[in-house]
Amino acid sequence: MPQLADVIDLKSILDTASGNDLVWNRFLTELTRQLDCDSSVLLVTDQVKRKNTHFLFSVNIPPEYQEKYENELNRLDSFNYFLSKNSKTVHYSQTLVDTACTKTDASFKPLAGQKYQFGLSIPCNNNHSLNLILSRELAFSDAEQQQFSKILQSLPAMESEREGW
Repeated sequence: MPQLADVIDLKSILDTASGNDLVWNRFLTELTRQLDCDSSVLLVTDQVKRKNTHFLFSVNIPPEYQEKYENELNRLDSFNYFLSKNSKTVHYSQTLVDTACTKTDASFKPLAGQKYQFGLSIPCNNNHSLNLILSRELAFSDAEQQQFSKILQSLPAMESEREGW
């Protein structure tokens, strides 16, 4: 018999998230759990001044790492920057072999070996985007990539949330 936690609808959570930090945290926690990832983050990415990129919400990312990211690592995170320039499409770090995304600065260190990432970017305006990124230590299979892309692209309510930031 499936447990209630296994059937939580991500769209329903997101529909009630507007302006509510607790619901956004619940959404990210449930998304991370359902997609079998280690961590997730919702970032506001400054496309002009990468150093101004900052966390809105996160799951399983310690405050120390968030601080280091906002003070230094955000300038080196080529995957996040790639997402912001290629919006409304789900991208996977492991499939971007011949792009600028793979030319990550050697000093960029993902959290606890979570080098496999995927995410989606929604433009807010000409200078900023809202980036959702999920990470884990294990590579994503082709089947997972198809399933996860379908799930993320089925969350249109996320785009309306950008109005609040």
